[in-house]
Order: sequence, then structure tokens, then C-alpha cells
Amino acid sequence: MKFALIGTGRIGKMHAEIIKTNPLSELVSLTDINEEEAKKVGYSLGVKVTSPEDIFNDPNVDAVLIASSTKTHIDYILQGTKAKKAVFCEKPISLNIEDVLDCQKKLGDYSNTIQVGFNRRFDPHHLSLKEAIQKGAIGKIEKVIITSRDPGLPPVDYLKGSGGIFNDMLIHDFDMAYHLLGEAPKKISSFGNALVDSSLKDFGDIDTAMVNMEMKSGALCHINASRRAVYGYDQRIEVFGEKGMLISQNPTKTTLEYFGRDQTYSKPPLFDFFIDRYEKAYHNQLEDFVQNSKGSPSMGCQFKDSVIVSKMAKAAADSYKQGSVVSFS
Repeated sequence: MKFALIGTGRIGKMHAEIIKTNPLSELVSLTDINEEEAKKVGYSLGVKVTSPEDIFNDPNVDAVLIASSTKTHIDYILQGTKAKKAVFCEKPISLNIEDVLDCQKKLGDYSNTIQVGFNRRFDPHHLSLKEAIQKGAIGKIEKVIITSRDPGLPPVDYLKGSGGIFNDMLIHDFDMAYHLLGEAPKKISSFGNALVDSSLKDFGDIDTAMVNMEMKSGALCHINASRRAVYGYDQRIEVFGEKGMLISQNPTKTTLEYFGRDQTYSKPPLFDFFIDRYEKAYHNQLEDFVQNSKGSPSMGCQFKDSVIVSKMAKAAADSYKQGSVVSFS
């Protein structure tokens, strides 16, 4: 599959390298609003630098991978589908749910692949969890508890344009809840505060949050999130059912734990950065996208799924702002 890349920032460069290492894909062109950065990446990878217009008009391009700024996503998705390309777009589709819904209407029944970058579905540990649930290992699901804690705050300049913690950080966790349970919520209740850096409240954001959801089946889901975990990148999922419990734990350098008279200790999480923690997930995600474009079933987040996830993020943000339970439809 011949790819064109739009956006050569941190995530874009990572995607470019993954495409280059996949035997079923080839990166044929790339572009970025920052021409100098695009030229650097293009030169390092031996890939031609061009314009978005040339990418969409190039019959040699099978798929477009969109890793540009969020505000450009919808425009590029629509241009890509108009040109009948397979489209992969980083999350989120937009920070405005009305724009997401409008895009969905314009896409109609577009038959080519459109996948959104919720890569955690493809983490080997979370994949094993999903497979065990599907096999009925713990029977009917009753509770899901998702822990999502970053090692530290991103730069404040980034946070000001991120859309807030529910849209930027927890949106991955909303997708995991929807993916693992296979259903949307009917009620959402959120709490939060700026406990790491109180200045975040100056532009309407928080760094610590808890979300409770009642799903349509009656199962309950709890997400707890923080922008600060001094011991590392903490990503765990616990699923409790009528027959037992499943836990997807943090990868660690060793599973050794020590229990002595005066102290006990266990190894901290292995990773401090999301790209390192989910490196294998990013590779698996691209593989799934390529195979799905050739007709194979996909575990990836399709556009219609991303609409539901965006609605969940908005409902959680509304609940926090209103201080009330929000009904979800």
C-alpha cells in the first residue's frame, strides 16, 4: 500500500518510520505546513516532499495518513475520501462535536477504509484482555476500572490548545471502555480538579479527573486519570465479571517483587512516555489498517466509532462543568 503522510511533527515522524518498516506499505510522499521540517524528514527517509493538493491528486497514492494539527483533520478527511483514498487520521477528529457530526453526514456511506488513531486497542496486553472477554473467560461483565496516569504535565502551551483533559487524554480511555464492553454508556458523571498545576483553571482545564459511567447493559465503568504519576506511565485496566476478574497490568522490567521484615517493593512501570509504552500498538495499528483496506476484518476504531467516543468525551466534560449526571444518547 502506497502511503502519503500529512504532518511531520512528533507523531507524524513516528508514523513515517512505522510505514517504512512495514513490508506491506511504502511511504511515497509527505507534506507539512512547516516546509523546513517536512524537508528534513523527507531527506532523512528518502521520500519526496509535496503539497496536500498533489497528494490527493496523485493516482499513485493508495492511502493518506493524517497526522497534522487537529483543526485540519476534517478538511483532509473529506479531501481524501473525495479522492477515493483509504484514510487514517490521528485522534481526535475535531474538538467540536458538531463539526464531527457534520463530517459524518458528508461522508455518507463512503465504502473505503476510514480509521481513527485510537492505538491502545492494539496494545498486546489490552488485546489479550479483549480476547479473553470475547471468549467468555469471566462471563457477563459487571465492572470495568481504567487507570490512566501520565508521568507529568505536558507543556502548558500544548494544553491550552488540547481541548481539555477529557478530549485530549481521557478520550483514549473512553475508546477502551467502548471497545472492551462493545456498548456506549447511558449515563456519565465526572469530577475533576487542577491539583498538579492550579494555573490550568485559568484556561478552563484540569489535570486530575474521575469519570463514572453506567453502560446500556447495566455494567459500570470507572476511569481515574492524572497528569502526574511520579513513578512512571501508569496504564492499567481491570475487568470484573460474574466468573472472575481480568487485569491488564503495566509492563515492567521484571516481575520480581520483594517482601521482607522491614520493607516490600515492586518494580515501577517500565515506560515514561506514551510512544515507548505503545510502540508495538502503533505497529499493530498500521498492520490492521493495511489489511482492513484489503478487505480483512478490523479491530480498529472506524469513523462511526470515533463519533461515539467524541460524544462520550463531550458528555464527560459537560458533566464536570455542570456538576451533574449527563444522560448519553
